[in-house]
Amino acid sequence: MFVPFVNLVMIFVLGAKGNEWAWRNRTWRDVEHFKATQKKWRNVGLALIFIVMPLIIIPIMSLMKGEAYELSVQATITNSEVLKIVGENPEPGFFVLGEIS
Repeated sequence: MFVPFVNLVMIFVLGAKGNEWAWRNRTWRDVEHFKATQKKWRNVGLALIFIVMPLIIIPIMSLMKGEAYELSVQATITNSEVLKIVGENPEPGFFVLGEIS
C-alpha cells in the first residue's frame, strides 16, 4: 500500500484475481458459502472507506489549519487585487489546498 505506483497496480491485480486466490487458498463448504463470505468482506471494506476513513482524515485536515493558514486567509480577504479576481467576501473552504511558493 505504501510503495508508490505498486499500490495503484495492486488495486487492479487484486480486483481481477482476488476472488480466484481466495477460492483456491481455503476449503469452502460450497459456492454459496464462498459468495456470502466475500460479500461480508466487501461490506467491511466499504464501511472502512466511507465511515472510518473520514473519521481519520477530517481531524488531520483540521490540524493543518494553523497560524499560517489564518494569516493567509486574512491576507487574501484584505487584498484588493485578490478581491477583483475572486469577488467580494471570499470564504475559505473546509479543505486546505494549495502550494507553497
